[in-house]
Amino acid sequence: MDGIQQGRVMVNGRFSPLNNNYSVKINRGMAVWTSSGAEAGFSAGVVVPQGSDEVTHLLLGRLPITSEYRLIPVWLIECIADENIHLNVDCNEILKLGLHQPA
Repeated sequence: MDGIQQGRVMVNGRFSPLNNNYSVKINRGMAVWTSSGAEAGFSAGVVVPQGSDEVTHLLLGRLPITSEYRLIPVWLIECIADENIHLNVDCNEILKLGLHQPA
């Protein structure tokens, strides 16, 4: 988690899906869905490491809004389409992921 703590939290950013030569933009407010089709929450922001422009984690927000934001590694993103982020994990696996700890 130390590397994550050194990153900047941004409202949006770009990441390159594995084995692809293009990048995809993640915006705050995009809906986030689990592999089972359940709505997990929304994109509350992204984490970008110091000295880089590439997103490493998505901050998952929930409604009603709480102070807890799960850190979703971008490699857990299956695809992004029509302002929707689809993950390749279910709700139980999301709950096991770390929480963002503001500096």
